[in-house]
Amino acid sequence: MRYAWIALLVGCAGSEGDDSDSGAAAYLVGEGFETGLSESIGCTDTWLQVWDEDNSVALEIYVAGIVAEAGSSTATRVIDFTDAGDDTMRAVAATPIADNYCTDGLVERTVHETWEATAGTLTVTVDASDAMSDPQASIELSDVTFTYGEASFEVSSATFADIGIIQNWGG
Repeated sequence: MRYAWIALLVGCAGSEGDDSDSGAAAYLVGEGFETGLSESIGCTDTWLQVWDEDNSVALEIYVAGIVAEAGSSTATRVIDFTDAGDDTMRAVAATPIADNYCTDGLVERTVHETWEATAGTLTVTVDASDAMSDPQASIELSDVTFTYGEASFEVSSATFADIGIIQNWGG
């Protein structure tokens, strides 16, 4: 059974869905969030996280077993979210962002929004060919629609490369 899980984590300020000036819902996650993501890490087999330098927005991915699948070579998995089966991808607004990431320390997190991927593809490639260093991952989102209640937005294209996957640590 294969699983892919993506969560977008956002540091929360103010109240969820409240925009009393315009009457429209104000969300913590939306179009263009991916352009500010610049930091990354991966853990064991296989959690990946990409976040902004303010540590307030993060894209979090889980793809079960892809490092083992790569062995001492390369593995690529393409997940289509129009018919994903057991694979899931979601965006979550929460605080704190990275306190639980790639560590054994558990910090209670408050979740404010959960955005589900309902369409599009996620491509994850893991290169484990260099036996002297940890595997490297790259991820590509293509035409991914995130939905939260009646709201939705699309990420037409986003690529993140050189994500080091720490082995034998946390996860």
